Amino acid sequence: MTKIIDQHTTLDNQYNVTNSTNLANELIKLEITDTHKLISFDIKDLYVNLPIQETINIAQKRMTKNDPQ
Repeated sequence: MTKIIDQHTTLDNQYNVTNSTNLANELIKLEITDTHKLISFDIKDLYVNLPIQETINIAQKRMTKNDPQ
């Protein structure tokens, strides 16, 4: 599903990381001072109560709306 959504939508993932290795590599590049704070959100189980059929319908509508064909 992710591949299909990626083909039909444009999302700004500027502040997202894909895995812990990616996060570690990005953190190495930062200049961190004592005033900085790191906040991490693991949202793996955040959407467990979404209505599946309604979510699919919305995704299909969004993909059709953004389809260049």
